[in-house]
Amino acid sequence: MDFAKYFRVHGRFSGKIRSFGSSGYWPAVGALMEGICRGLELVRTNLGLMIVMGVILVLALGFIASFAIGLPFLFIMGPLLVGAIAGSDEFLGIGFVVSMVCFCLYLSVVILLGGVLRAYTSSACTLTYLRLTRGQPLLNILSVPHLS
Repeated sequence: MDFAKYFRVHGRFSGKIRSFGSSGYWPAVGALMEGICRGLELVRTNLGLMIVMGVILVLALGFIASFAIGLPFLFIMGPLLVGAIAGSDEFLGIGFVVSMVCFCLYLSVVILLGGVLRAYTSSACTLTYLRLTRGQPLLNILSVPHLS
């Protein structure tokens, strides 16, 4: 189905939009609809590859790497828990202060690593899109050089 043609003919403002462009519709709307049609065609032809890349990026990078980055927060809570188990207000206060200092120090590391992870994920998505639109294979498994 040609979405650009559908919206050009059946659009709510089709009479007003047709008067703006020489080709019968407002050029920005036409370019938007052509982009949406190309994107849908790309998804339709490469659905399996997009699902595989999505699973790799979301599961492997999203969940596992984020869990690994956030895991030290459990150790940061250690001094606070030790102070709470000791039962003394003095130990609880010292544990709280030590935990807050460690939290503030590690927060900058988490922000840095989260930014690196987000940049890597978005660049992997961009490279996947570029390879799919140019018709290049994502993996060149069959073209492994022989060791002779």
